[in-house]
Amino acid sequence: MINERFILTVVGKDHPGIVAGISSTLFEYGCNINELNQTVLSDEFAMILLLQPTRDIDIKELDESLKKRCEQLGVVHFLRNTTAQFATDIQTKKDRLIITVLGADKIGIIAGVTNVLADMNINIIDLSAKPYKIHDKTQYAVVARVEVDDDFDIQSLAKALDNCANRLSVEIKVQSQEIFKAMHKI
Repeated sequence: MINERFILTVVGKDHPGIVAGISSTLFEYGCNINELNQTVLSDEFAMILLLQPTRDIDIKELDESLKKRCEQLGVVHFLRNTTAQFATDIQTKKDRLIITVLGADKIGIIAGVTNVLADMNINIIDLSAKPYKIHDKTQYAVVARVEVDDDFDIQSLAKALDNCANRLSVEIKVQSQEIFKAMHKI
């Protein structure tokens, strides 16, 4: 059981204390939280965690304790086994790129951009999208972090995304994650 890994997802109406409650239950069962990603969309909470027990535990008992804690918190959870590697265990020869999309908020932006990526067999590592207002006009911003082989032809991706941008009447930029980080350092 110690070598097993689990994915836990938690969703529900956002309020203070959800992460504290869930992480406390995991701590009680000796579960190491190796990776965690949490966000709030509108007023809906969502969290996904990659866990590894540090001692032998009864997974059904953990699941039942999480169910009780989630009921107290007004959220729901899903727990399952995974073969996922921890980020520190992954040796990769892949480059990370940041794709940004800006334009008027309209239907089809996510579908258009992600279909270009799928057609080029590009894996999305992280994706976020939010509407925002500028001068009483609703605009839309998308940021995607993607992974490509180190010998990938970035120019072909840029061309495909330019075509997509023209179809959608948006602005799309592609750059190395390192350049993106350097430009956005606080």
